[in-house]
Amino acid sequence: MKTQLKYLVIIFFISTILIPIIKCQDTDENKFQQLEIITPQEITEGENFNVTILANGTTVGYVTIIYNNSENEIITETNNQGNIILTAPTSLLNNENIPITISATKTGYYSDEIIINITNLPNLIIHKQRSWVESGKQYIISVTDNLGSPIKDAQVAFYDGSIYYTDDNGNVTITAPDTRNSEERWEISVSKVGYASGKDYIYIRYSSADYSLIFFILCPFILLIVAIIIVLFIILHDKNQSKNDNNLDKKGGVN
Repeated sequence: MKTQLKYLVIIFFISTILIPIIKCQDTDENKFQQLEIITPQEITEGENFNVTILANGTTVGYVTIIYNNSENEIITETNNQGNIILTAPTSLLNNENIPITISATKTGYYSDEIIINITNLPNLIIHKQRSWVESGKQYIISVTDNLGSPIKDAQVAFYDGSIYYTDDNGNVTITAPDTRNSEERWEISVSKVGYASGKDYIYIRYSSADYSLIFFILCPFILLIVAIIIVLFIILHDKNQSKNDNNLDKKGGVN
């Protein structure tokens, strides 16, 4: 009888005290949901990419995002829809791919952390015949990648907004803009999808041929002006000479 009573006491203790405590602990643990970071696993350098935070399939807003972009650690926050736009780092070494860590934390949720891969873009490099060109003249620009391979269909944009595209050999013939200054520095930029853009500068010099053309146009007017000046000088000289002769004649008559 005592043994049965002992077992009954144990069962009563378990059912009335231990089980509610265990259930309470389970409830406390279950109220924390797991955050989940949704974003592409591979990004190219300099690319903007979206990060979305979910918990049980529902977006979670105002989540703290810690993003290491290889240069420094960025701490930011998602919007009320659980989204944020981040930018992949640039200036990676040639052919270098680097892992970037993104973590998400918020009070009342289990944190999440993922690693994405940032892939390097080959660089576009501008090759010029020389550092300057005369205005209105044509010259050739070549575009290659950082390994020296010519790049076809690369867009070459000039400072004035004119756009050209390279041929199969990575070359493009450009006409230098007309300028009336003695020398101007103009920017040249190249771009193509899948490559890191490049830029360089070239000096546009006022063409000596322009001076020759201006002189050729103005030459008749210059000669005419010179001729008028000479004629006026002769007329004035003769007039003064005649006046002087008359004065001498008058003085001679008086004597």
